[in-house]
Formats: sequence, structure tokens, C-alpha cells
Amino acid sequence: MTSESKISISSALDLIGTIAVVCSMLLLAFNVSRSSTIMAASNENFLYKMHEEMFADEATEPPLAEVMWRAEAGLALSPVQEHQLKMHLRREVNMWEIAYYRSLDGLMADGAWDDWDRAFSGSITQRLPKRFWDSMKFAYGEDFAAHVEQQYARRAD
Repeated sequence: MTSESKISISSALDLIGTIAVVCSMLLLAFNVSRSSTIMAASNENFLYKMHEEMFADEATEPPLAEVMWRAEAGLALSPVQEHQLKMHLRREVNMWEIAYYRSLDGLMADGAWDDWDRAFSGSITQRLPKRFWDSMKFAYGEDFAAHVEQQYARRAD
């Protein structure tokens, strides 16, 4: 074999190796993109499931339904009922925080955060008295707590 043919075989093998690396990179990029889409869908399904369970509790547990009804009607609650309201709505605040941080991490589909934020903001600022939020906000991340504060401030305007 001449040195010229050895160089052409070597060049051809280098070209084949380069093409294989490029194809691998394209496949990796496709899989990362697909994984991100799957993760976003999984996060939204998780939120829907939690939200559905929470509202199912309100529909199937008469004592809780009464607490929610009394609170929404502006009627007085006993200390135990106030605690029950606070603990029940804390679940919704927890869901809101999960959505908030997953959105910041890019783990939710485009536009999904806006929809969840609008829903949670409207529900929480209407159903959870500000004094309850003030007593529990220390348990949440600073960025999220500031976001909730902004939502209460908007509601007050």
C-alpha cells in the first residue's frame, strides 16, 4: 500500500468518525429536548393531580366543606375551624410554590406557569386571609414569599 492510499484511508476514517460524533450530538440534543417536554408534562400532571385531590376533599368531607363555605361567606369560624382552613389552604400554597420553583427551573411548559400562577393567586388571595399567610410565610422560600406578597398587594389595590 502506498503512503498516498494510507493517507486517504486515514482521512476517510477521520471523516467517518467526525460524522459519527456529529450524529451522536444531534441525537443527544433531540433526547434532551424530548426529556424536557416529558418533564414539563409530568410536572403539570402532578399539579393537576394534587389540585384535584384537594378539591375532592372539599367535596367529600362535610366538615371541611362547611369550613370552606363559612370562610367564603365571611362567617365566623371557631379556632379549630380556622386552623382547619389554614392547614387545608396550606396545601394549595405548597402546590403554588412547587409550580413557582419548577417554572424558574424551566421545568414547566411555556405559558403553563402563567395559567397556574393566575389560578393560585386568585384562589389563595381570596380564600386565605392575609393574617394566615403572614403566620405561615416563614416556611416558604424568600423569592416565592415575595411573589405571594405582591399578589396580596395587587388584590388590595
